[in-house]
Amino acid sequence: YPSTLVNASHEVLEGRGIGALPTLAGAGLLYPGLERLCVRSSERTSSEGASLEALVKSGASHSLRALEVCDGGVLLESLSPLHECTHLESLELGKRAFGARGGGLEPVRDPMQENILAMLEAMDEVAWTHLGFGGLLTLEIPEIHARFRARLEDMSTLGHLDVRDCCTETGVLARLFDGANLEGLRFLDWSRNGLDMGDIEALTATLCDRPAILDLSGCDMDDDKLERFLEGIGAHLKGISIHDNPSITARGYKNLWSYVHEHEVRVIGVDLTGAARKALKSRASPLDGL
Repeated sequence: YPSTLVNASHEVLEGRGIGALPTLAGAGLLYPGLERLCVRSSERTSSEGASLEALVKSGASHSLRALEVCDGGVLLESLSPLHECTHLESLELGKRAFGARGGGLEPVRDPMQENILAMLEAMDEVAWTHLGFGGLLTLEIPEIHARFRARLEDMSTLGHLDVRDCCTETGVLARLFDGANLEGLRFLDWSRNGLDMGDIEALTATLCDRPAILDLSGCDMDDDKLERFLEGIGAHLKGISIHDNPSITARGYKNLWSYVHEHEVRVIGVDLTGAARKALKSRASPLDGL
């Protein structure tokens, strides 16, 4: 059996992952009253089918508020059992297991994205607070983009959105955010996605002066885009990650360090390249400002 950590209404199950849910239910580890469930796998089982029906049969679906599947590639046959989870508000499906290479469920992106969109459409009255679909959507496909965008039009309660590695084209973020109701958004992972000036403007218009944390790593950020972002995001940004953006030079990093110094924002991820070190050294120089 997987190792377990039990805390009243919160379980973390680690071992064979989501495929072991029926066994876990039989052992009494899924039960009515369970509110938060995190399922992790130490194996990569991309060819294995799995079901969430045990959540319904165990009665946990009536109380579950948060579900995280960190499964390293397991194929969920259907998300329809989640329709029974009337209190569900937090769902993370694309998160990868600690130390695993690649995205969480990337090998099964095509069947999974239809399941995800069908679930969101069927549960359109849910007040989502946390959604994570990293590596599971192809947002540049017009139909996928349109269906996901329609869901964002009324997600004022959504505070956390992880759609990393979901598009290579630019302009997708701007179209997604056009007409979206994301007034509660405080965390966005847009890493390894396309990003152009129009996307930057849409991003800053949506999140300006919010205490937000953003991951823009691997987005082909350059000095001009970074400058536009820093100028438009306002003074209350809490954290930013911009590693794996090799086009940023000393000029861009100098602007970043100046912003960080003035607003006390956390730089969560950055590549300390020669250009970054040079800009940082210049910022710390006693001659700075003379």
